[in-house]
Amino acid sequence: MSILYKYQSGGALPYRTPRMVSNKDIKRSYYDPIEETMYLTPENLEEPEVIAHELIHHRQNLSGTNNATGVPFLRPTMPTTEEASADYHNRKFYDVQRYLQAMRENHSDTRFMPDDYLYDKIIDANLYNDPETSEGEAQFYQKQYSETDHFKEESAKMKAGLLYNKNKNK
Repeated sequence: MSILYKYQSGGALPYRTPRMVSNKDIKRSYYDPIEETMYLTPENLEEPEVIAHELIHHRQNLSGTNNATGVPFLRPTMPTTEEASADYHNRKFYDVQRYLQAMRENHSDTRFMPDDYLYDKIIDANLYNDPETSEGEAQFYQKQYSETDHFKEESAKMKAGLLYNKNKNK
């Protein structure tokens, strides 16, 4: 029985702790699903809810709900073709595209505004408030998760690894 079949049938996936990277060059915290790495600003390193938010993205990635073919809050439908798997880790891209399309259809004055401008000024904040997006789903769970003992242990281990790697590179 494959791991995927076991998971889709209600079983648990093996868990891998993500890497954590923090330095002054990082301007905004984010999670990279390909590298399974959380990139945190130095300020966010001390913010449990930010760390919890990025850890939720890691869990979304491991469970398959961070991909373009997955359904939020449900067990994943895994990609079956090369085309689908090429976009596998990019659910946020599709969330943003969906918002851009809706804005353009419903607000004719946005037709001439650059996508980057709309994203920075309007869409980015809305993604965190919509539980159907990957950001909204993480936002929904982050507060609950940041208060659990499991989170406290996991973040302490990751911070210890981060400090070990910083000292090793000196």
